[in-house]
Amino acid sequence: RAELAFRFRDFGELGSINHAVLSLEALQRRGAALSAVIFNRCNPMPDETIEEDTREYMKRYCFSRFPQALWLECPVFASDEIG
Repeated sequence: RAELAFRFRDFGELGSINHAVLSLEALQRRGAALSAVIFNRCNPMPDETIEEDTREYMKRYCFSRFPQALWLECPVFASDEIG
């Protein structure tokens, strides 16, 4: 049985959390072993409160349902760092 990592892109838009939760529930229903959840801060968000609330909600959700999974965060890179 392969272990999977799940990457969550935070756009701070309506539906981001719902999309991530539905995807994680589908993995859980199929018995997938989740090794890590990656919170991908792909773009700087204009509202830091929404970003922090989203991150904390998803972290709590993941730890309550996938206690074995690592929580990893991918930082926002400046456009000149990407190349």
